[in-house]
Amino acid sequence: MSSAVGGQDMARNFVRSVVVLTVCILATAALLLPVAIREQGTGNLAGLAFVTAMFLVSSWISEAASLRLHRSGSALAAMGLSMGIRTVPPLLFCFYLAARGYSGRENFALIGYLFAFYFVTLVVETRLAVK
Repeated sequence: MSSAVGGQDMARNFVRSVVVLTVCILATAALLLPVAIREQGTGNLAGLAFVTAMFLVSSWISEAASLRLHRSGSALAAMGLSMGIRTVPPLLFCFYLAARGYSGRENFALIGYLFAFYFVTLVVETRLAVK
């Protein structure tokens, strides 16, 4: 009986974490919206939407993986994997831009979006993990 209750508690914590992360990411996107409206090129609305979606998906996957490892009793591995899942997509995207020959100056707004979302998700996910 207690494992069922514990499982329900873990599922409730997962849903709460996903909702909190989603709200924080969407709030960050709303704060960046005026910048995206004024920008040309990759920092426009489509760029902001892409970065928002990338961080939403990676945060959801990160939380699911963290929950799975927490159930097995490995909190440190859960935090490490969660950080990796959250970090790899923006790094791969920056690598893609660099490999395509884009300079930082022409993608400054887009890179700023990546930093803003990374910082927000880092703070929120760390707070949720530490409880």
